Amino acid sequence: MRNARKYDERITIGLIPGSEDLAQLKKLGYKTVIDLREESEKFGGLVEKRARELGFTYINIPVARDAISLEDVKRFYQEVYRKGSAPVYVFSRFGKKPVVFLLLFETVAKGKALVYIYRKADKMGFRLQGDLSFQSFVLNLVNSGELKEIVKEIQESRPDLLGREFMPTDSVEAEWIRDENVFHTIADQLLAATNTWVATRDAAALQTSLSEMIKELRGLQAEA
Repeated sequence: MRNARKYDERITIGLIPGSEDLAQLKKLGYKTVIDLREESEKFGGLVEKRARELGFTYINIPVARDAISLEDVKRFYQEVYRKGSAPVYVFSRFGKKPVVFLLLFETVAKGKALVYIYRKADKMGFRLQGDLSFQSFVLNLVNSGELKEIVKEIQESRPDLLGREFMPTDSVEAEWIRDENVFHTIADQLLAATNTWVATRDAAALQTSLSEMIKELRGLQAEA
């Protein structure tokens, strides 16, 4: 399929599938199609009709970019990681919604810094930098702590699926990773400061944020 990216062995991410794309997915053994488009983006519901005709489990979670809810996110994870759902094809109009949701889960489960989301999305061909709607959502959700509870719930319900690779590292490499995450945290702070400046154009606040980050970096250098 064109414009499709494999997230892992269970999940493939992509754009709106055509009739031929759905037929190809069916031949490849896919069972579930998850549609994250809003109602206004469905253009008559052709994807749903064709998916059901082919025997897919079709699930629609209409996610509004400017008003993403915690319930939408939770339902997405429940459906993606539901037993018997895989292989899963999940899509939105531009493919960014499933990328953000999946990488958010992975980032929190692995104890990574937020910059991990942007780096991995870039490698997958989805550029999230500069997308203020998603950046604001990501920062607010992670800072709220609510995603940790969702991750814990999914991990407990699917221990067979979310194994060691989805757990924070607790090995001889842990100290090195913690050191690396300090710099990732600063990168996250820089992203947050940039978002605030774009929204407010408050140069004084931006300068204060940057000064604090520079102090933090100098403190790290002094400890090294």
